[in-house]
Amino acid sequence: MQQHKFKVGQMVSYFGQGTLKAARGEYTVIARLPADNRGPQYRIKSKQEPHERLVSEPDLSLA
Repeated sequence: MQQHKFKVGQMVSYFGQGTLKAARGEYTVIARLPADNRGPQYRIKSKQEPHERLVSEPDLSLA
Protein backbone atom coordinates (compact mmCIF):
# COMPACT_ATOMS: atom_id res chain seq x y z
CA MET A 1 0.00 0.00 0.00
CA GLN A 2 1.34 3.42 -0.97
CA GLN A 3 1.72 6.15 1.62
CA HIS A 4 0.09 9.54 1.08
CA LYS A 5 2.53 12.41 0.51
CA PHE A 6 0.14 15.19 1.58
CA LYS A 7 -1.83 15.72 4.81
CA VAL A 8 -5.40 16.88 5.37
CA GLY A 9 -5.38 20.68 5.68
CA GLN A 10 -2.17 21.08 3.69
CA MET A 11 -2.02 23.59 0.81
CA VAL A 12 -1.19 22.11 -2.62
CA SER A 13 -1.04 23.16 -6.26
CA TYR A 14 -3.09 21.16 -8.78
CA PHE A 15 -1.95 20.40 -12.32
CA GLY A 16 -5.11 18.98 -13.85
CA GLN A 17 -5.27 16.52 -16.69
CA GLY A 18 -7.48 16.75 -19.76
CA THR A 19 -9.61 19.62 -20.97
CA LEU A 20 -11.39 20.49 -17.72
CA LYS A 21 -10.69 24.02 -16.56
CA ALA A 22 -9.50 24.13 -12.98
CA ALA A 23 -9.09 27.21 -10.83
CA ARG A 24 -5.52 28.40 -10.59
CA GLY A 25 -3.78 28.87 -7.28
CA GLU A 26 -3.76 26.92 -4.08
CA TYR A 27 -6.06 24.11 -3.01
CA THR A 28 -6.61 22.67 0.44
CA VAL A 29 -6.47 18.91 0.95
CA ILE A 30 -9.90 17.97 2.35
CA ALA A 31 -9.48 14.18 2.57
CA ARG A 32 -7.06 11.37 1.75
CA LEU A 33 -8.57 8.46 -0.18
CA PRO A 34 -7.39 4.98 -1.19
CA ALA A 35 -4.96 4.62 -4.08
CA ASP A 36 -5.97 3.83 -7.63
CA ASN A 37 -3.65 2.78 -10.45
CA ARG A 38 -2.05 6.28 -10.42
CA GLY A 39 -1.35 6.30 -6.68
CA PRO A 40 -3.00 7.83 -3.61
CA GLN A 41 -6.04 10.01 -4.21
CA TYR A 42 -7.25 13.17 -2.52
CA ARG A 43 -10.28 15.42 -2.30
CA ILE A 44 -9.13 19.02 -2.72
CA LYS A 45 -10.95 22.38 -2.58
CA SER A 46 -10.13 25.81 -3.98
CA LYS A 47 -11.59 28.99 -2.50
CA GLN A 48 -12.31 30.01 -6.10
CA GLU A 49 -14.65 27.07 -6.84
CA PRO A 50 -17.87 25.93 -5.13
CA HIS A 51 -17.05 22.22 -5.53
CA GLU A 52 -14.36 19.78 -4.45
CA ARG A 53 -12.17 17.82 -6.85
CA LEU A 54 -11.04 14.18 -6.71
CA VAL A 55 -7.41 14.01 -7.87
CA SER A 56 -4.47 11.61 -7.92
CA GLU A 57 -1.20 12.40 -6.17
CA PRO A 58 0.88 12.81 -9.38
CA ASP A 59 -1.31 15.84 -10.24
CA LEU A 60 -0.34 17.68 -7.03
CA SER A 61 2.70 19.49 -5.67
CA LEU A 62 3.41 21.51 -2.54
CA ALA A 63 2.02 25.02 -2.83
